[in-house]
Parts: sequence; C-alpha cells; structure tokens
Amino acid sequence: AAAAALYGSRANNGVIQIFTKRGRPGGVRIRAESRLRQGTLPKHLGLNLYPFDAAGNPVQRFDNEKLIYRDALSTDTHFSVAGGAERTQFYLSGSYTDEQGIMKGSDHQKVSVRLNVDQQISSWFKIAGGANYIRSNTDLVINGEQGVGGLLTSVVFAPTTIDFSARDPETGYYRVRQSTYPNPLEVVDDWSSPQAVSRFVGSFQARATPSANSSLEYRLGYDTYNMETRLFIPRGTPADLDGGTQASVRNQYLINNDLVGSYILDVGSSLGFTTTAGLNHTYSRTDGLSASASDLTPFTELLRGAVQTASQNRFEAVTLGYFLQEQAAWNDRLFLTGALRWDASSTFGTEERWQLYPKLSGSYVVSEEGFWQNSPLANWFTSMRLRAALGYAGNQPPTGSAYARYSLYNGTTNVTRLGLVHLETAGNPNLKPERQREVEAGFDAEFFDNRLGVSFSYYDQYVTDLLLSRPFAPSSGFGQVLDNVGELSNKGVELQVTTVNLDRPSFGWNTTLNYSRNRNRVEKLETGDFADPGSYINYVAVGEPLGVFRTFDYARNPDGSIQYTAAGLPVRASAVSIVGDPNPDFQASLQNEFRIGRGLRASFLLDGVFGHDLWNQTQRIMDGAARGNSELWERELRGEVPRGFANAKSLIAGAYIEDGTFVKLREAALRYQLDEAMVRRFGLSGVDLELTGRNLYTWTDYTGYDPEINMFGTATVARGTDFAVYPNPRTIGFGVRVNY
Repeated sequence: AAAAALYGSRANNGVIQIFTKRGRPGGVRIRAESRLRQGTLPKHLGLNLYPFDAAGNPVQRFDNEKLIYRDALSTDTHFSVAGGAERTQFYLSGSYTDEQGIMKGSDHQKVSVRLNVDQQISSWFKIAGGANYIRSNTDLVINGEQGVGGLLTSVVFAPTTIDFSARDPETGYYRVRQSTYPNPLEVVDDWSSPQAVSRFVGSFQARATPSANSSLEYRLGYDTYNMETRLFIPRGTPADLDGGTQASVRNQYLINNDLVGSYILDVGSSLGFTTTAGLNHTYSRTDGLSASASDLTPFTELLRGAVQTASQNRFEAVTLGYFLQEQAAWNDRLFLTGALRWDASSTFGTEERWQLYPKLSGSYVVSEEGFWQNSPLANWFTSMRLRAALGYAGNQPPTGSAYARYSLYNGTTNVTRLGLVHLETAGNPNLKPERQREVEAGFDAEFFDNRLGVSFSYYDQYVTDLLLSRPFAPSSGFGQVLDNVGELSNKGVELQVTTVNLDRPSFGWNTTLNYSRNRNRVEKLETGDFADPGSYINYVAVGEPLGVFRTFDYARNPDGSIQYTAAGLPVRASAVSIVGDPNPDFQASLQNEFRIGRGLRASFLLDGVFGHDLWNQTQRIMDGAARGNSELWERELRGEVPRGFANAKSLIAGAYIEDGTFVKLREAALRYQLDEAMVRRFGLSGVDLELTGRNLYTWTDYTGYDPEINMFGTATVARGTDFAVYPNPRTIGFGVRVNY
C-alpha cells in the first residue's frame, strides 16, 4: 500500500519493478543456453460425429478441429557476456526465439539485444546506461468476435457435415465455406496477417554522493514502440472475390525523468533519519494510422484498391509529480516511513488533475527485543516482524482514453460535402481521477532455526470515483462514456508459507505455499446498475462483485429444480437475474523443490483458482440449431435427450455458466549440473541440462478448452467469457546451459 502511494496517480493496480542483469568486476563470464520445446493442444472440443442426421439418414461428418491445430516446435537461444574492471562493468546479451503456434498460421519470431554499462567517474560520481532493442514478427490469428477469418470461430460456427479440406478440382481453391465465415484452411493458405514490432528501451542514470550521508540521482528512461499490422485477402478466392487489404501503423514513445535527492542523519548510535525528495515527469505520445482498400487491382496486395479509406489518431499524456519522504529507524528494529506525493495528469481537467497522495508505514522486529529473547517464544521463533501501512494511490484512463473529457470526431463525406461525425464514446468534461485508499497489516515470522517461514497480510482497499465505461443515453447519439461511476471495495488476505522439510548432504526438500483471497464489492453507483458496454452479460451492480454475470437463466420450480416443458425441454426464465460471478473465492499455489545428490534438481509447481464462474459461449454457439455440431447434439440424435433439447438450451445464456475451478500442474522440471571437475577439463565453469514441462495437466470440471482464458483479455469488468479463444498449449522442452 505504501510503496504504491509513492507513484501517485499511476499506481492503483500496483507497481511492478524490473531489474535487469548487470556486469560485475572480475573476469569475463560467458553464458550460452538453448531450449527446444514442443507444444500440443491439451484438450479437444466435443464435436457431433454421429453418422446420421435428424431424419435418420446416413451422413458423413468431419472433425474439422483437427485441421487447424498441429504439434508445434519452438526454439529459444540466449547468449550473454558480462564482466569488467573496478571502475567499468558491462553486460551484453542477445536472444532469438522461433516459435510455432499450436494453431496453424500463428508463428512468432523475436530477436533482442541488451547492453548495460556502469562507469565510476570518480569516487563520488557514477553513471550507468542501458539499451534494449527488440524486434518481433508474428503471424496473427483472428478468433472470437474480432472479425471474419477466425480459424476456431469458423469451426465453432460450422456444422460437422462440412468438409473444409475438400478442394475444387478445376480452380484448386477450397470448395466449401461456412455461410458466415470463410474456410479456415483458405485463411491459413491464402490470407496474410503479419505484425512487425520494433521496440527500443533506453536508460541513463547519474548518481552523485558528495558526502557519505547524501546523494543526488537523476534517471532518464526512453521507451519507443513501433508496430505495423497488415491483413491481405487475395482477389478471386471464394472468401472474397474482390479481395481486400488493410494496414495499420502505431508509433508510441514514453520519456520518463526522475530527480531524487536523499540525506541520512544519525542521531546517536540508535536513531537514524533518511530524508528523500524528488520529482517525476513522464510524457507519452501515440500516433496511429490505418488504411484499407477493397476491390483490389489484380496481382497486388498493397493499398491500391478501387475503394480506399484511411484514418489517423494521436494521443498525448503528461504526468508531473513531486514527493517528500521521511524514514526513521531505531536500533535496527523499529522503522517508520511517511511520505506525500503531489501530482497531476493531463488526462483530467484543470480543476481536478492535481491530487495529493499520502502514505504511512511502519515495521517492528519484535524478536530483537530483550523481553522476547528472554521468553520461551525465542525457542520457537527465529524472528518476528510486525508491519502495517496506509497508502493512497490513483488511476489514469488507458492511452486510448487520454482525451476522454472531450467528444472526438471523424471526418466524413456526404456526396461532395465534407463534415464531421462524432465517435461512439461521449466526452466527459467532469472526469476526475480515481482514488484508492488501502490499509494493510501483517507479519513475517521464521520458526525452528529458519526451517519454517510464514508471511501474512490483510488488506482493505476502498476506491472512490471509480473509472469505468458505462452506457450512455442512445437518444444523445452516443453509446458509452468513461465516467466516475461510484465506489468499490476490496478486502483480502495473502499468506505465504515456506518450509525446509529435509536438509541433508545428499537430499534436500523445500516447499512454498501461497494463498490469496479477495472479496470484491461495488459499494455505490451514481448512475444505477449497468451492463459493461463490451459484454452484455457482465454487470456492475451495487452490493455485488464487479462484473457479475446477469442474463436469462433456467426457469425454476418452487423447489429450485429446473423447469421443463411436457416434451422435456428446458424453459427460459421470464426475467434476467444474476447467474454467476467471475471473481474467484481464492487462489493458491504449491511448489516443491528437491535436491538429489550433488547435481540433480527437481521441482514441480501446482497452482489453481477456486470458486469462480465462466461463461462458455463457445459451447452455446455449437449447441444452436444452425450448427448442430456439439456432443449434446450427438446425444440428441442418439435419443439420449429429447429432440430440440440442444437448441432450447442454447437460447438460455445462463445455462452456459460453468464452474471454472481448476488446479494446474503448471510446471515440472528436472535439472542436472554436470560434474564441475569434468567440465573444467574443457575450459568451462559449468554445464546444466534441463527437462521442463508447462501446463502439463489441468484438473477441472470446466468443459471448454481452458478455464484460464478470457475473450476480453485483461478487461476490468468484461471477464470470464470463453468464445473461440486461442487455448494455452501444453509444452515439453529440453535445454542446455553452458557457462565459461
């Protein structure tokens, strides 16, 4: 809570700090490592492969799902050189990834180079610089509701009587397509959807220490991101006789400046103060340009079509902040920290942008006190630290909403007259920053000579002026608006337990258990309950967790059982109701690490999410009468359920709310370090071999591909929807690491 408050209006969702590797004084150290992985589809959809239709006539059915997946091979190669003298150190690394996706047409390659240099200019002045360049090329696969051309989407919407692999003997093109979506094999073979990304991240630091108790540091960060995405549909194919092409370019850069000064004051031998003051300035700019053309000129895939359109956008955002922090330490056991941050963001109006974010935290190593060490507690506890914190943080709109306080417009043409048409999202001149207050308390303890460690935290977060997109009155001509809709609370606990189960010269066993539970609740809404504009099924409702599912469910009898017609078909309720919650009851992980002999290491990680719901829209589409390609349809054709059962169920959205609880064997690894004396004969300092697997097995009752996917990505409200989403692969890999 207190750490996040120091970052002010950008830290509502927490802070992630990434520290890259740097060189050290001494000889040059070289490391090379390479891995080979194979990815597979862990689970298949249940398709209707019954060889008869509803009239009892024999039909041929096809498992088209198998046509779009494959066993995929991937390689990772990494190389680094590090070292330096007393005044100069360096770290240089490079890596190359060549990854096949388990879905055809989803390959990915990435090259990256990193250089970090540290230079001691004098005894009191040091500078450091870093540069990281990344270039990636990806073949995109469209799925879900992102548009036509989705491979899995086409399979989900197609009856199993369609054979996508059949070709026309005269033209050579694939002969059939689903009525709404193109043949997925045609998309793989003939369409092109490449995406190229270039990114450069640079940094510079200068640190002056004019005295042993004072320092002044300047940090500069520069992050530039350039992306080019294309979609090409050739002219003359069954998917699009006229052909079409699209291209979009996005250029984005961020500049970050920090100036921080600190002074340490010791009062006697037991009391010390550290005063820190600083300022932070960030500037970001995003430029986007997109164009499309249809009715392509023959033999071309560039933007030379007969019908052309183009659009351009630009977003700029600035954040300026000042902070002052005071830390006090007494006898290396009692620590208190207080700070104030005053910052502003250009994304808000001039009357609201400046905000004050205070924080206060403290910790007490009570096990260092004499009364503790002289008590029986010292026989059990190796150490005990109590801590508590209070912090305020804020949240800014995403980059695409940098001008959310204004209504935005696009140019349009009416015959020969030029004009403007406003976009769907209305401007909100009264937009205010979202603010979060968090209180946290906990302890860190170690027992039995550090054989058992326990870390526990309780937190209470309360968000006011909650920033969410909500529906806007259609009569206004707009569809939605970003607004401060109300208040939200989060309360939870986090627990980590580490144990040294066995520690012998020839065998060791360590265990780490993590547990977290969060209770989320919408406390107040200024506008009343509303559906998320991106997902009609996720709701924001007072007294409920954020994003609960609200739709038509089964009609129920007085005893709570499902209501059926005389023909045995399920009945839909006459009104919508809350039918599920995508927020989990708790999450947990269990990791075990084993040391066997001198060189063998083994480990496995289990993690799971418990008590949350998912909306299986994929299954709902397959159960519909227009498709008839699900296992439920096969059961219907076999006479195991009444005729019309699958379609009747597909009309009840709430019938597809499923328990998403799962436990995954997330990773298992076996690593062996070759004998040191043996590898030194070849001039090496170490050789490691490893065999690893990820997503090896999932224990779940969820009937879809994977209970860990969401069509809407990391959206705040629209969560828990599974609709033709690219599944997580199961991978097994072998790697070698060589040190010199």
